[in-house]
Amino acid sequence: MARLLVNGQWYDPVQADSIYESDLEDLIIAQAPVLYPNYWVIKYKRVITSEYGTATPDLAFIEKNYRTWYLCEVELGSHDLFSHVLPQIMVFSNARVGASEAAYIAAKEPALDEDQLAAMMKGVPPGVVVLVNTFDQDWRRALSKWGALVGFIELYRDQGQRLIMRINGDDLSIPAQLVTECIRDELLPNALRVNAPAPIEALANPDLELWYEGGRTTWKVLRSGGSCWLLPKERCPLGAKDQRFVITRNANARIMLERAGKK
Repeated sequence: MARLLVNGQWYDPVQADSIYESDLEDLIIAQAPVLYPNYWVIKYKRVITSEYGTATPDLAFIEKNYRTWYLCEVELGSHDLFSHVLPQIMVFSNARVGASEAAYIAAKEPALDEDQLAAMMKGVPPGVVVLVNTFDQDWRRALSKWGALVGFIELYRDQGQRLIMRINGDDLSIPAQLVTECIRDELLPNALRVNAPAPIEALANPDLELWYEGGRTTWKVLRSGGSCWLLPKERCPLGAKDQRFVITRNANARIMLERAGKK
């Protein structure tokens, strides 16, 4: 059984069926400013129609610059993937939406602009995201075939009934902004030579935290003249054969290190 140890306090997993879906929805909305800072998150209890029938989602995610939006199904992990979840996702992935849906959403959140919502909805169908409270990669594999993102939000509780959330799976990403490119240094094989030092120096405080392959790494910034290198403060996490990298800032303000050309 997985447990989490936080500041000397054990948090045990909340049994999947011991929480109502509606309570999980409320918890997600309450934490949305942290979980999804680039989206408006609202309850969406309106029937969606497509060639696969009808279904009613639980939430809607509206990107704050009106570039994209998602219909969201919140699920308990005990629900049957193929008989209960998948038929709904098939509907949402081919949703027919328009002005009436824009009006419905705008009425839920005064900060939203109905005209911009309507213009956004004239394009392709909304994205689909499933948030489930049990980690199961079978869900991700099955639902990704319909273009759905799957996020896992596992709940843990301590003896004082305080909750924490463990987040995994897909993210509602927005295209990352390039910070700089960098290359493995021939003389310092564990170091990365930075193409554009200025933005790196602005981000370092004094070291630089970079997310790489799903984990956080810390790098020392070395400067000499107009050149700049990054040197890992711990064991170098980079593969020996990887030579070129990009550093980007994602929608959640994380600074990401990735192999150049990675899909």
